[in-house]
Amino acid sequence: MDYNELILLLLLIITLLILIFHYYINVYEKSLTEPFTNVMVADKSCLITNNQQFPVGKTLLTTYNALKKQIYELNYHSDYTCKSRLGDNGVDNIFYSSDNSYTSDISSNKLLLAYNCAKYSPSDIKNKLIETGKFSNNDFSIIGEDKCLINDNKTIENIIIEELGSNNNYIGPIYACIAQAPFLEGQKARGDIISHGTSCYIKNNNKYGYCNDSDKKFKCNILLIKTNGIHSKIKGFIDFVKKNKSNDKLCHLFCHKNNNLGCGCLNLENSYNFGGENYSSICLSPDESNKPGVAPIINYSMIYFINPYNINVNIKPWYKYDY
Repeated sequence: MDYNELILLLLLIITLLILIFHYYINVYEKSLTEPFTNVMVADKSCLITNNQQFPVGKTLLTTYNALKKQIYELNYHSDYTCKSRLGDNGVDNIFYSSDNSYTSDISSNKLLLAYNCAKYSPSDIKNKLIETGKFSNNDFSIIGEDKCLINDNKTIENIIIEELGSNNNYIGPIYACIAQAPFLEGQKARGDIISHGTSCYIKNNNKYGYCNDSDKKFKCNILLIKTNGIHSKIKGFIDFVKKNKSNDKLCHLFCHKNNNLGCGCLNLENSYNFGGENYSSICLSPDESNKPGVAPIINYSMIYFINPYNINVNIKPWYKYDY
């Protein structure tokens, strides 16, 4: 064997060793991630296998209580597993097992589980997410004030279920960003808004009627975000919320006809015509500049996680990612 053949043989051996090394690293790294990628969030199979019902829970508090009081921020996208919902003996988890669990709406399979609040309107959230490059128009459904009308016969839940369709077959997680236009007679400042706690305040009943009148329809906007189980979309939305979240009292103006859920606050020109006069909804945020009589006008959207265990939707489980 001459010198050139020897060099060629050495190069082939080195190349083979490099390929074996890369193969080993890839297999090893994959084995490290498998415990995460093989776990399914919102998987219903354990209920079918064990024939178990979700427990009632230890308290009557809800996920909205938890958010409003800033007790917990629940990571549904990664932690909402069947195991955590059922509760493990001796395991302290915020979904069920601990004494401080917020379980009422979880164990009763309510459609909307409170996640957070953001300082944007639903349409602005859509635009901001598209700007990240991780989302396209196909990832959203937006329900404008022409269809988003809350009254005696239609709730926020009804509107969302109707939009998703009873035969939907989405991969989760899906989120709903909700903002409702308030009617607050004679509002002069932010204090007038937050002191009432509801999205409706009427002082002159002879002119405007009553907030609970059956003919009153309150306008809202809803953005449905469909991640289709894609890691980049889930993480992109979670990161956006973390950056823009708020617990301002305007987040917690109650939904019309529902004093158990917050519906945020939507600025909307000529939103109502009660008593024969046009009224524009205005959301006055805190005056951070401390200038008398000056308050910024900001939209606030409550964000809810669409519960995949609710019987009115058909949402498939998604892989758990290690963030």
